[in-house]
Amino acid sequence: MENTHFKDIFNHLNLKVLEGSLFSGDGSWHHDRIVSPFNRLYWILDGEGSIAYGQERMMLRAGHVYLVPAGLTCDYRCQNQLVKFYLHANVRLYGHEDLFEGLARCLEMEWPVERIRSMARMAQEATPSSLLLLKALVMEAVAAFLVQAGPRQNGLDAARSRYGRLLRLIAENPAGVTAASLAERMNLPQGALERAFRRDMGITLRQHIRNNLLENVKIRLQTSDAPIRAIAAEAGFGDEFYFSRFFRQQTGTSPSDYRKNNKMI
Repeated sequence: MENTHFKDIFNHLNLKVLEGSLFSGDGSWHHDRIVSPFNRLYWILDGEGSIAYGQERMMLRAGHVYLVPAGLTCDYRCQNQLVKFYLHANVRLYGHEDLFEGLARCLEMEWPVERIRSMARMAQEATPSSLLLLKALVMEAVAAFLVQAGPRQNGLDAARSRYGRLLRLIAENPAGVTAASLAERMNLPQGALERAFRRDMGITLRQHIRNNLLENVKIRLQTSDAPIRAIAAEAGFGDEFYFSRFFRQQTGTSPSDYRKNNKMI
């Protein structure tokens, strides 16, 4: 008998790379209180650096790969030189929140330097075959980090599975969905859908839609140089002023200040 549950999860487990390259930094790689809506994956080729969060400090050493989870506030330092292959990426199931969201620590494991060099060459080559090989290696690291993170990150939430289609609709069209349009697509009374979603997910449907939109906006601010007015239009705001007011209400800061304080490699 076909395992449709396996197929559904497998086909909706998504790794989305937002940025990635080979980076060489020096003592100017010095950033405080950076928080991102995506995970930072650092494969260290040479040199040394550090990441500090809370009362913890993790050294960045050659021959290792590190994961800085989405939402964790960190300070970054390099004394002399740091060469790394990096990816900024989200790992989602059904388009819902990142699987590493809420993890309160960075993760580390050994990863041979020659293997890192191969990954950088694959990214530079950028053919379908080389990128498939690179994706397999990245997935290997992400899977190992999920196991390290523990059952909260690596477990399968029954509610997340139940609302898979709904969560995908929100993720695929962050600026164009409402509770009413979702209820229509799901062929359910809006009130019943909203009550069930809040009961099962611990958050209202409208809050989830707003949070998804805000996360997409944050990603655009941190990973692009697009004008704020263009990002506002993408997010469905006809006026940059109303967009800035929405963003400040949700985050306590303006879009331009958020970009200035959190954009880094």
